[in-house]
Amino acid sequence: MVAGVALAIGAIAFLWPDPASSPVASDPTPTLTNRTPTPTVAEVAATVESSREVSVNGSTVTIEELSELVEGESALAEAARGTPLGLRLVDTAVITPDGRAKMFDAPITLTASGSLTVRNRYRLTGCPDILPSQWPSPAEFPGATRTYLRLDGPLHTAFALCPRAESKAKKLPQLTGVVVDGSGVAVRLSWRGPDDLTIRAIGSASGVAALATDPQCDRSCIATIAGGGSALVQLQPVDPCPPATRDDSLTLVVGASAQQVSVVIVRVPALHRAVCR
Repeated sequence: MVAGVALAIGAIAFLWPDPASSPVASDPTPTLTNRTPTPTVAEVAATVESSREVSVNGSTVTIEELSELVEGESALAEAARGTPLGLRLVDTAVITPDGRAKMFDAPITLTASGSLTVRNRYRLTGCPDILPSQWPSPAEFPGATRTYLRLDGPLHTAFALCPRAESKAKKLPQLTGVVVDGSGVAVRLSWRGPDDLTIRAIGSASGVAALATDPQCDRSCIATIAGGGSALVQLQPVDPCPPATRDDSLTLVVGASAQQVSVVIVRVPALHRAVCR
């Protein structure tokens, strides 16, 4: 949010004739002079600097973020409600200087004389099959520039987040996959089912959170495979693999609609070599 906006309104000066020298002294005619605007004050954009710490205890993820205003007069902070795949928001709170937590249910103005600490708690919703690909910020600063001084958190891998969790994804015998050689990580998925299969999201690849880099449909879909057809899916793992992994599992969120989805697992030979190289 722009901290301060100064508006300069140019003044239009009127030069009135001297009544003593005017031919019609009793009815002076105003003369418009050149516009001379008042110099404007440059807008100073707000810059917020933050530090983030992420901790995981069982299935609970706690994200705490300290923010300070380093440029500008003020910045408006709002609670961030969006969550990435694999996380469910439990609560969001502002931590006061004396350590108390209060609900973050209204915007807060951050000034240069203070700081803001926001703590969100999330629940891991599908570990180890669905891994969050990012740690969300608990607060947003609309209109301000945001920089991070420190980021501290675990990797987005099943090894770091839920090493003892067991997969609950179901197998689809009609769905198979092979690694396609080339740049990056690419998997060709073949579907032998009678109806179309819509891939909604990537859960994980070889136990690592991964994104689809070239979605073939809208933001709620990665690809739709017709019965008897195939689709090439480009993957981007977001973190390095765990040590000495040989996990060739690819988990996918599939379904006919966003409300009717399932998590399925596909064994892709040599996937771990493509992901972990």
